[in-house]
Amino acid sequence: MRSAVIGFALGVVFLQTMAALPAVWLLCCLLALAVLSAAAACKISYKIPYPHLKSVANLLAGALFGIAWAGLFAHYYLQHELAPEWEGRDITVIGTVDSLPAYFETGVRFTFAVEKVLDQDGESPVVPGRLALGWYQTTGQQLSAQTRAKTPIQAGARWQLTVRLKRPHGNANPCDTG
Repeated sequence: MRSAVIGFALGVVFLQTMAALPAVWLLCCLLALAVLSAAAACKISYKIPYPHLKSVANLLAGALFGIAWAGLFAHYYLQHELAPEWEGRDITVIGTVDSLPAYFETGVRFTFAVEKVLDQDGESPVVPGRLALGWYQTTGQQLSAQTRAKTPIQAGARWQLTVRLKRPHGNANPCDTG
């Protein structure tokens, strides 16, 4: 059993090192191979007197299951990502401020829970249910304490905003798009 758990962890780590996710059909095939390998490990323990062979089969089953699990999990969460054709375009969303606003020198950051996305030129963009938004001042200006006090961004406030979204690509997005 330990070898299966170690194999699972190695499979997940191996998938993280890949440059691109394998296709869903390939991950499903790996899952089927993992089940067959686990079944073979059970048969080995009863029929063949080689204990190391059972450990290798469990390790292989765990690794295949780890790759398939992590890959299918990643595909599921990437379905909710902003489509590349909507990146940088104006999208009107209705929702509520989902967190306390975090003020910094040139603006404010907050999370926004999307309730509705309005059609844009007859098309309906698919956006994630929660957005990490930043509201920036004009380049060169700093957000004063008076402006912070007047800023209407409050947790729980309902807004209709026209936003220009970026796909996630790191821990922070720069404030200028040019």
